[in-house]
Amino acid sequence: MLVFTPLVAVTRLVTAPFAREPVGLGLEPSDLGAKPWPTFLQITLPLSIPGIATGCMLVFILLMGEYLIPAILGGGEVFFVGNALVDLFLQSRNWAFGSAVAVTLIVVMLATVTVYMRFMARLSANRDDVSLI
Repeated sequence: MLVFTPLVAVTRLVTAPFAREPVGLGLEPSDLGAKPWPTFLQITLPLSIPGIATGCMLVFILLMGEYLIPAILGGGEVFFVGNALVDLFLQSRNWAFGSAVAVTLIVVMLATVTVYMRFMARLSANRDDVSLI
């Protein structure tokens, strides 16, 4: 469950840019004599970079706050950030340190989203078909 839910979203995000492209886009270079690896690096990868970046961001955000699924399925053996926050607040009763860790988590998430937005803005400056919205 922890893997399959984000995997579906990432698959949809990575394949979405190819819906706008012509059907023979991957076949035309091989018809002209191009090798498969340069075709992937020059055509397929640049088209899928926005989807890969968005999928990584989505999975990162989902997994940073994950608490319930590892607690139920892992039986307390799997330790995520959400588990650490619960331990700080409920078991250790260290509210000040738990609040500091939670604020640090929010700052890390905001910094990651800011880096992602700048990356996508730089990427979309060169292309007309990439949108941030």
